[in-house]
Amino acid sequence: MRDRSTMTTTTTGTRTAATPLAAALLLALLAGAGQAHAQAAPPPAKGAPTTPPGSDRVEQARIHYERGLRAYDENTFETARIEFERAYELAPSYRILYNLGNVSAQTADFVGAIGRFTEYLAQGGSSLSEDRRGEVSREINMLKAKIGRVEVVAPAGATILLDDAAVGKAPLDKPLEVNPGRRRIGASLQSRVPAVKIIDVASGDFAHVTLDLTEVSSDGEKRAGGGLPKTVWLAWGGTAVLAAGAGAFGIVALKASSSLDSEKKQPNADPSSLSSDVTHIHAYSITADALTLGAVAMGAFSLYLTLKASKDEGAPAVMFTPGGVSFAGKF
Repeated sequence: MRDRSTMTTTTTGTRTAATPLAAALLLALLAGAGQAHAQAAPPPAKGAPTTPPGSDRVEQARIHYERGLRAYDENTFETARIEFERAYELAPSYRILYNLGNVSAQTADFVGAIGRFTEYLAQGGSSLSEDRRGEVSREINMLKAKIGRVEVVAPAGATILLDDAAVGKAPLDKPLEVNPGRRRIGASLQSRVPAVKIIDVASGDFAHVTLDLTEVSSDGEKRAGGGLPKTVWLAWGGTAVLAAGAGAFGIVALKASSSLDSEKKQPNADPSSLSSDVTHIHAYSITADALTLGAVAMGAFSLYLTLKASKDEGAPAVMFTPGGVSFAGKF
């Protein structure tokens, strides 16, 4: 493909440099774009740096365009893309869209290249010859064979994300067009837990992704796939802590009692020391008993919460067997 007013490139890698005549034609085109926007220059894109006050937008566009050409010749395509985009923001020209399409193709952003070339045809309109339109259309068809498509199913109203960038709301009117490679498909919706799936897409693939956004219960607890609420796990955690404490103090009391027995057998045992040891053993035993009772009570409460939660669809069920208590379901 050739465009006399821009550098030329095809996705097969053929490249020719811009000629002096091409540069002159581009500057004339940019000058016309600058005059057309002199009375009401469009605001810069969100996040894009603004030109210095009083600077000539067309001159700035020319500088960025020439930087883009140099970067392209040096095979630093990402830099070239940024420079061409800045030039287009300052002095929009459909001819620069052609450059952007080529740079996108060089960086394997085939979806972006298709979009840029399509814009080029739309904005170029009758200014483009039939031969040029045919060349660009064939290039678009070649690029379409290199992309994949992903049908995404998610709850209505959910924001669909492709590689962490929002691309629309569910239900989408058509499958996502994606570049080959590893892609992150996600969805988010208020009051639901976001979901993300990572898939590998090859050229020509048609993938299907279903994103189930789990609900947040009325008490603010997140349930995943019908799992137990947080309060149930916290209750069982508290039971475990109390049981561990009871066991620890019980062991301490037993060791102290054994030590006391040995001390009593000594002929010169100090009565005051023996009395102190008895007091400590008593305190350890009382603490162990209290923690044991607490563990039993907390265990009963935890079991109650588990049985209550097991009535919900998909929640784990508690089964009593001769060997004890077992759980079945999703956790």
